[in-house]
Amino acid sequence: MNSCVKAFRVSHFRQVCKHVRVFSIYGGCISVASKNGFFQVHERLFSTERKGRRVAFVTGSTSGIGLGIAQRLAQNGYDIIITGVASQNDIDNALTILKSKHGVNCTFHGADFTKESEVAQLCTEISRMYPHGIDALVNNAGIQHVAPLEDFPVDIWHKMVAIHLTSSFLLLRYFIPFMKKKGWGRIVNISSINGLIAMPGKGPYCSMKHALIGLTKAVALETAENGITCNAVCPAYVETELVMKQIRDRAKQNNISYEEMRNELFTSSHPTKKSITVEQVAALVGFLCSEEAASVTGCAIPVDAGYTARYEMEMSASKRRVAFVTGSTSGIGLGIAHRLASSGHDVIIHGLCPQNVSDAAIEELRRHEGVSISFVSADFTREDEISYLCADIIKLYPEGIDILVNNAGFNSVHPVESYPVATWHKMIAVHLTAPFLLSKFFVPYMKKKGWGRIVNTSSQMGLISAPGKAPYSAAKSGLIAFAKGLALEVAEHGITCNAICPGFVETDLLKEQIEAIARESNVPFEKARADIFEKQIPTKKPATVEQVAALVHFLCSDDAASMTGSAYLMDGGFTAR
Repeated sequence: MNSCVKAFRVSHFRQVCKHVRVFSIYGGCISVASKNGFFQVHERLFSTERKGRRVAFVTGSTSGIGLGIAQRLAQNGYDIIITGVASQNDIDNALTILKSKHGVNCTFHGADFTKESEVAQLCTEISRMYPHGIDALVNNAGIQHVAPLEDFPVDIWHKMVAIHLTSSFLLLRYFIPFMKKKGWGRIVNISSINGLIAMPGKGPYCSMKHALIGLTKAVALETAENGITCNAVCPAYVETELVMKQIRDRAKQNNISYEEMRNELFTSSHPTKKSITVEQVAALVGFLCSEEAASVTGCAIPVDAGYTARYEMEMSASKRRVAFVTGSTSGIGLGIAHRLASSGHDVIIHGLCPQNVSDAAIEELRRHEGVSISFVSADFTREDEISYLCADIIKLYPEGIDILVNNAGFNSVHPVESYPVATWHKMIAVHLTAPFLLSKFFVPYMKKKGWGRIVNTSSQMGLISAPGKAPYSAAKSGLIAFAKGLALEVAEHGITCNAICPGFVETDLLKEQIEAIARESNVPFEKARADIFEKQIPTKKPATVEQVAALVHFLCSDDAASMTGSAYLMDGGFTAR
């Protein structure tokens, strides 16, 4: 006890005690129960700032892949901070392994990652222990829930967003400034093969893991000049207790032995015919957190025994159909509505805009003869308004809609460290949650008809990224993944689901952006316009609204019945470079 008390510096003791309910000293370690979570500290905690010793924070790390990563980083000389929702026995076991085997300082925090207040408290407590911040951040925490989209619980969706995306965003936002100040940092986001390919029943999970890769790429670009790397690791089936439990359950269901089920799983899934071990995943993360990996950044690296190598993805209106296009009172959305109306579809448009704008859009669209045009308004950051909108549409069309174009969106450009949290939530709500809720509501109607078309308007930033656009890229990447996952779920019902990824499109918004650049550069508008397009677009010109609308129209036709689960670029060759 005495050695423990000596190591627990008085200044740190006072700082921590301001935020705790109970602390106790036992078995050579200090245990602290804070107001917002359990915080356990081994005796050498506050002798942390030894020269040359780096600090790694691994989330979801009391067992499985996370604990394996923590062990590997401890073996490489990092002090370790772990988190997890676990029993006290599992927590004690993890801390004992890390301390006794590797002789490093190790701490535990039981923050609930569905609660932003607890994530914030966690960050504050870590910065008290390590005033210079952490050196390596491994976002490993995650959950999975498998269910068809129409049956997927909305509360589980929100929990997935919070754990997989929002907590990662908040931790990045908090710790990147510390890394920048040091001129060194390593960030690894644990995605999944489902961040690269989709599977039925995993639409939301695929969305989270794809979005995490989008976030990874954007952060890598934002921090590339600061000695910081950011990568994603994408494991397939890893032999953990969780996977072994799934194998036991499936073996029981199929009335076969565990070994038979295990062999069947790995033989059918992995071209190598072997399982992936925790140690193999951890070894890759260990390398990515090393000095030698300084030039590896912005990558999504599979650890999948060849699994994804096999899965690289590749209107004639017989009757009047009903199309619902969100974000469609102007710009690309209005262009899509025009094209669908010109093909004889009834069209429902949507937007949050002054009445004169919606009235003008309706008047334009009613020039197309023989079709019905309706307008609905809803704030997509509010789920209750989305529910009312769906109910209003069913009053208009009791058999539901035939075409859903999820086009509503917005952009906000800031570095992650200064990105407003409220804007992050709005970004996720408008780009991801609204399409999820609308698809969840309307897919059953499409299934009943045996026909449907869903198009998600993503962006070239859903496939690549740019500094200041990490949340936007995350949302747009997630929207592509959502299209892939949903496409697999509905493929047998005559429904297709795709994403389009426009680059620069000639809209009033783009014109305003070029005008602002011209003013700032003190050059004529046409020169600013030419400089942008000639330097960035191989075709030297942007896409037009009509071109984007034509692509959507084709994807919504009978002729596109075999095109599903894909992301279609329209960027003038921008991403081909």
